[in-house]
Amino acid sequence: MIAMNTFDEITANYKNLSNTLLEIRSNYENCKKDIMSKARRFRIYLAICLAFFSIILGAIIGCTLYKHEVKGLHTVCYTTATGNCYHSAGCGYLRSSYKTNVYVAKNDGYTACSRCSVGELDISDKNEVAYGVLTMLGISVIIFFWASIKRRKVTTANISRIKAISEEKSELAESEFDAYLINKIETNGMLQIVDAPEHIQIMNGKLYSTKENIYRYISYYGECYHISKKCLRGRFKEVLVFDVIGKYHPCGKCNSFYSDSKPEWYIKYEKINLMLKRSKTHDYR
Repeated sequence: MIAMNTFDEITANYKNLSNTLLEIRSNYENCKKDIMSKARRFRIYLAICLAFFSIILGAIIGCTLYKHEVKGLHTVCYTTATGNCYHSAGCGYLRSSYKTNVYVAKNDGYTACSRCSVGELDISDKNEVAYGVLTMLGISVIIFFWASIKRRKVTTANISRIKAISEEKSELAESEFDAYLINKIETNGMLQIVDAPEHIQIMNGKLYSTKENIYRYISYYGECYHISKKCLRGRFKEVLVFDVIGKYHPCGKCNSFYSDSKPEWYIKYEKINLMLKRSKTHDYR
């Protein structure tokens, strides 16, 4: 009864360890998703802000150009009786003239003089406007990529920090269980924990029985297990009979039958060995 309680206690602690590791992993994944979600929202908000900034910039430039054009339409200009252009007062092409303004002159079919270009936006001014627009757009793009890169670095650092904390918690939980399991085995003994029969012993890390032969032979290509080597041809190996039950058939010639199912104590023994194996490799997941 004591052995059964010990095994049940180990199994319960192992299950608690698995749940703890699963919870730590789940928390890490949730934190990672939250950090990535915040990074995505930051990029979206940044793009919206820069787009809004570009729209405002375009509106300001458009208003400026519109005001300049309206102002130019009311600029005083002069037309000639024979020409089809309007000129400024000091234009060299101006001979006899009639005073008017750009708006009226355009409505009468006149075009701006190629020399004085009265009322028109100067080409240098146009270049300055274009340069200003491209500069501000370039700055917006640079700010977006710079902020995105900085945010990515922060995101990566946060994920690495959360991962390190999760791994530290996992290693601590695993180490505590490892120490607990080894202490239980050393204190109670493996065979006592699994409630093995008295004739089952452990020698040099292998199970053996003082009452019966618990080893069988199998070939690499056969489907039966044997108790006698005489039934075998070619290469074969020795295995515990418990490991071949359900996988191989007993040989009818050498009467190798042992049981239809694994004994309860050996099932427990396999579980404890699996825990020990995972304890050595720290692979509980």
